[in-house]
Amino acid sequence: GHRRLSGVEHLAYVRHTCPEGGAYNEIATLLLTGAEAAVKHLYSRSANPLHLGPTILALLAYTLMAVGTAGLPVPMGSFIPCMLIGALIGRTTGEALQVLTKSVTHPGIYA
Repeated sequence: GHRRLSGVEHLAYVRHTCPEGGAYNEIATLLLTGAEAAVKHLYSRSANPLHLGPTILALLAYTLMAVGTAGLPVPMGSFIPCMLIGALIGRTTGEALQVLTKSVTHPGIYA
């Protein structure tokens, strides 16, 4: 079967240090779910929004990790990290535009 990138029902939320009852940690969701799941969250138009602070923090963390691991003699790909960083830049831009201009466009469009 095919996996849909925009499938909201398949999004995994991380409750790192959050109480029971549906609460989740946005930064832990972006950093601890893996690159593919993080990209799904950034592209999604779900009812659970991502705020500007966690997306900026995840952008800084992933960018520093991608810059730091590029020179290591370890077999790794650069496509998914680049796609993730681009999606973080787009989602951060969309979140900032929504805060500044009260835009009706969903921030996931910019990812």
